[in-house]
Formats: sequence, structure tokens, C-alpha cells
Amino acid sequence: MSSAPSSVSRSIAPLASEISTVPQDEVNGASGHLSASLASTVAQSSESLSIALYCELLVHVRLVTLLISLPTVCNITTRASLSPDSLHVTVHHEGDSATIRLPSKAKKENHSNSSLTLPLEPPRKELSLRLQIEESTESKLPYMLHASERKSNIIPWDGASLDAVKEPALCCKKCTCVIVSSNNITAWKDLPNENWAEMMDFWHCHKPDESHLHSSTHTEAVAGKGYAAGNRLKAARGIGFVDLTSFLFKETDCEGARSATSIENQDDTSVCCSSCKQVLGTIDEATEGWRVWKWNLHLSSLPAQNLENATSGITYAVQKWISVQLLSAIDFHGVRKFHIHGNNQSLAEVPSLLIWIFTPDLLVSHSSFLLPSSSSSFAVPSSGYGPPASSRRAMKIFFKESTYRKPKPGESESASVEDIAFPLDLCKELKEILVQSQQLLPAGAKRFQGWEVGLLERFDVGEDRLDQ
Repeated sequence: MSSAPSSVSRSIAPLASEISTVPQDEVNGASGHLSASLASTVAQSSESLSIALYCELLVHVRLVTLLISLPTVCNITTRASLSPDSLHVTVHHEGDSATIRLPSKAKKENHSNSSLTLPLEPPRKELSLRLQIEESTESKLPYMLHASERKSNIIPWDGASLDAVKEPALCCKKCTCVIVSSNNITAWKDLPNENWAEMMDFWHCHKPDESHLHSSTHTEAVAGKGYAAGNRLKAARGIGFVDLTSFLFKETDCEGARSATSIENQDDTSVCCSSCKQVLGTIDEATEGWRVWKWNLHLSSLPAQNLENATSGITYAVQKWISVQLLSAIDFHGVRKFHIHGNNQSLAEVPSLLIWIFTPDLLVSHSSFLLPSSSSSFAVPSSGYGPPASSRRAMKIFFKESTYRKPKPGESESASVEDIAFPLDLCKELKEILVQSQQLLPAGAKRFQGWEVGLLERFDVGEDRLDQ
């Protein structure tokens, strides 16, 4: 592991103590990509920008950390200044300069002077600076105005919001072919948390299989409950069941999809787009339905007769759906470390990506976000809910390659690390996103005590609205 410059190490290490005091349930992202498109933008801009600026706002502690990367060691020409509106910092060095827009207004060190004090000793290429944010009522910052909403895990496309949309249709994200039209679905229903069965011990003074009644009476009573064996969840025609990151449909309702059994090189349990053959989901034998993943779809609300190929609609970056899963797992398990692995149940040991969600809620910004070439890579948050277009809501994630081993019978499981099974392609994409996001970070901030450090975008307030 390459050692980080001392200044950056000092800027990162204290975050651990700050975050440890932060409530785990408060967590927020804009609707752009922080993966391939952004990595490309940063790579292209590095040729024209010799100075790179990266900053992050710790929402809970109201602190902006600014990391500065210089092409040569700092000297007497190196200086920084805060703009009159307190929203931009410009760094000058040896005749060059770079500007970054802060996620929030910063307090001026001196009301009569906009200059900022930089730690220039000892001379080095990476500097760090901490700024307190301005909390005046005039600023009306979005993340402050919607603080209560930001505490929840924002999950678009739930049953209630889809029921409120006029003639919603789900289309293939890749080719826009209609997968499920509005004619086929009469109601949308939210499914309970996938871990609900594990909580039954807390819900009942007697488990459903423990009865004080005679057998026939017990059977009739349990049959009327949602957890009865005969009442297990099954896909139903005309009903769209909605999970955190997937939909459950009856096969007959998925007019634009088909099983992959006849498609070469595809898993025989996959569900694919009938037009472009893109994998959309999987066959769920337990529910006798098809489970379609939200990250492979876009939502349109056009009349069915106009949906031969939908060219407009709402879709979201894959990484935001991954964040939904991770935040839900934090809430349920009460831990922040997870083995992410493929859902191969037949192997005792599988390769995994061990992740540590070090900071679940950050607003991040980079000097490349203000370049004209980067503007097309991001959608500007609407309705003034999210952060400025030059900021992104994200999670800071530490990660490393590892191996997940299933506990043997009678063997105790780790209380500090849980495992999450993802589709194999999603596991690979998660790692790629985290690696690509490292292009935003200064060299000294890409690793920390044996961990790689990356960013993962998450949904922000207002992104789940379908009335925009």
C-alpha cells in the first residue's frame, strides 16, 4: 500500500471519530453518473487542468474538507481565495488556477479579506483545508430545508407513486422496447421487507407453528394469515409487486420479455428483452413469476398505443439502486461492513468484495464539474430539492477483494460483517464504479489503512417524484 502524504492522512483520519458519532439513519445524491461518464470527464480534463480540487461536505457535522492536488510542490505562489458569494474556492499555483464550487456556502476567515490560509509547510503536492459552512437563514440550503426527508432511504418507483402515474409503462433501458405496458397492470403493491420472516420471533408471542388449539382449528386460523404455507407470496396476473430494487410480475404480463432458455450463452433462469436480448431479471420459481430489476428499466407514462418504442421516460444510474440495497441493509442489520458476492448457492466459498460504508451521506464536488465538457454527463436536480448541479450526494465506501465463506452448521456468524448476494454482473459493476470513482480523489486519499477508497452515488430528495 502506498503511503499517503501526511497532510492528507491527517485530513482523513479524523473523519472516523466524527462519523462514529453520527446517527446511522441519516443519509442523500443527484441524478447523474459518478461512474464511467464522470471518470471519462475527469480523465479528459486532467490534461487541461494541472490543479485538481476535490471537496466533501459532512452533512451531519457541517464541515467542508477541501483536498488540493498540485502538479509541483507548493511554494510562495500557491494561494487560495473564497469568492464573494462564499460558494467558490479558487487555487492559484505557478501561474495556473482552478476553481471548485462548494456544496454549501463557507464562512469567511476574515470578513475584510477573501484569502484562505493554506498549510504550505512542509512543501508537498497535496494540501488539505477545512472550512466551516455558513448556516444563515438567508442561504436556504436544500439539504437543510429537507433535512427530515434526507434521513430516510429514498426509493423511487414504489407502489403508491406508480399507482398515481397515468398509464405507466416499463421499458427496456437499453433499447426502449416496452416490457410491461399500462394495459397489463391494474394495480401496484409494495412488498414487505425481504427480511420480514426473520422478524417473526419479535412479532409473535407464539410462532405460527406453535398452537394451543386443536389441529383443525389451528389449520383454519393460520390459513387466514399472510404467513400461512398456503398463502405464500405468488405473482398474480394484472398486479405489479414492488420491491426495493425489483418488480415481480406474472410471465403473461411481460409482453416485451421472454425467458433466456433459447438464447445462447445466457443463464436459463434469466429474463431478457425480446428485442435486444438484454438481461432484465430472473425467473422466480418460488413465487411463480418473473422478477425484473429496476436498474434495467426506464419508466414512461404515455398512452399504450404510443409505446411501440418509448423514447422518453425516467431512468436512474445503476449505482443509486445499489445504494438503496446497502442503506436498507444498514438499517436492518445495524452494521456497515458487507461481503458482496454472486448469488451462487452451490459453492461453500465465493469471491467477494468486502465493503465498509464509512460515510453513508456526503455531498461531494470536484473542479472538473464546472468544465463545459462535464455538464452533459449530469442531469440537474429539479424543483430545487437536491444539491447544486456541481455537487453530488454520495457515500464514501472502503473496499477490498476478499472471499466469502458460508458458516458451517453450528458455526457462529460474524456479528460485524453481513453478506449480500447480488447478481454476478451487478457485483462486477459495483467494483468498476468504485474503482472509476477513485479518479475524483487525490492520490493520497485513494487508500486508507489497507482499504481502497471510492464513492457511490445515492438518491437525493425529490428524485423519487414522478410528477416532474
